[in-house]
Amino acid sequence: MALPSQPASLDGRRLRSERTRQYIIEASLALLSESPRVPTAMQIAERAGYSVRSLFERFPDLLTRSLAAAAHAGCFLTLRAAERRKARFAGSDPRWRP
Repeated sequence: MALPSQPASLDGRRLRSERTRQYIIEASLALLSESPRVPTAMQIAERAGYSVRSLFERFPDLLTRSLAAAAHAGCFLTLRAAERRKARFAGSDPRWRP
C-alpha cells in the first residue's frame, strides 16, 4: 500500500524556495529605499545572500521581480494602514468593527 505524499505546503524544498523568493523581494525593496537608482541583479543577489542564478530561477526577468516587489510593498502598506486605522478608531466609536 502506498503512503500518502505530504501536502505541497509542507514540502521543505518549496518552503526554502519561497523563503529565497521573499529574501530577494525584501533585498530589492531595501536597495530601493536606500537609493533612487534601480538595483542591478548582482546588487539584489548580494544583498539577499544568494547568487544571480537563484534570482533568475525565481523570477524570469527583472520586471517580474519588480512587480512582485511592488505587490509585496502594496500588501505591507495596506496592512500598516489597517493597523493604524484600528488603533486610531478602536476605542472612539462603538459602531466601529475591524
